[in-house]
Amino acid sequence: MVTAVRISEQLVNEAKKYSRIDHRSITGQIEHWAKIGKCAEIRI
Repeated sequence: MVTAVRISEQLVNEAKKYSRIDHRSITGQIEHWAKIGKCAEIRI
């Protein structure tokens, strides 16, 4: 399922920069960061 989400232009610009470095799409980079953030939020 695809869902449109509004994010800041600043986040998009950062994702563009890191997506080139990490060889990901912009969407892939933002998803990667979301997964890292999710892991950081999990409390055991």
